[in-house]
Amino acid sequence: MAGLCEGGNEPSGSLKAICKRGLRNVRAAMQRAGLADDLQGEAHTRSVPDSEQVCENDILLVDVVNRVPGQGFGIHWRGQPQKETPVMDGVPMVTQCPIPSSTTFQYKFRASRGGTHMWHAHTGVQLTDGIFGALIVRQSPRRDPHFRLYDVDDPSHVIVINEWSHGFAIQRLLEPNPGTSTATLLVSGRSRLKQPEGSQKQTVVETPLSTFRVTAGKRYRFRLAYAGGGRGCPITVTIAKHLLLVISLDGHPITPREVTSLVMAAGRYIFH
Repeated sequence: MAGLCEGGNEPSGSLKAICKRGLRNVRAAMQRAGLADDLQGEAHTRSVPDSEQVCENDILLVDVVNRVPGQGFGIHWRGQPQKETPVMDGVPMVTQCPIPSSTTFQYKFRASRGGTHMWHAHTGVQLTDGIFGALIVRQSPRRDPHFRLYDVDDPSHVIVINEWSHGFAIQRLLEPNPGTSTATLLVSGRSRLKQPEGSQKQTVVETPLSTFRVTAGKRYRFRLAYAGGGRGCPITVTIAKHLLLVISLDGHPITPREVTSLVMAAGRYIFH
């Protein structure tokens, strides 16, 4: 299995070494939402918040402990066809009953489709409250049709964008105009929030921003996921003074296309 991902354009060791470390850090994102898990299998540990990186055809074993009071849910693994394990698709009342509060459910499935995907809660508005993340299924160079279009595929170059609002989503549904209170967009869990109009101080809190290091003259592959949120409005993504080469959409390779910006609904893109 380790040989499947051997080689590639990683800056610090081959995917063969990366995939031996063990998948064990979906825990951080789920615990923030009141969940816990125990993960096993061949995969890479978390490189950015809410990002899991595994190798194509790895077996994922995830024990989800629901610690959300009074709410059941499932975890959906977007982009994975689940041909061998359809009951592991994570859609409550379709492929499984919701995981009741204070109980455990184990997901076990093969990461059979390479590319950039997402995992998220699939009940009510729980995705809006942060139960989501990127799922990166890496391929060996011989399986990647666009391998020669980039020099570096750094595991830390995963960008997850989502809406952020004050309070829980279920509380915002009771507002006079539900879905209109989005405060800002988070880029890999970070942003700077300007005080709303009408407040006494019109200031921006100088919190740290997400940074990604590159070297001039090299071509970098970035993986971009937009999780949406309460509004779910499309967003436009640009990089100042750079063109983007889109090489994949929703986990599928496409004919490369050079663009100045991307307009994204909730979904996945890969560009460099």
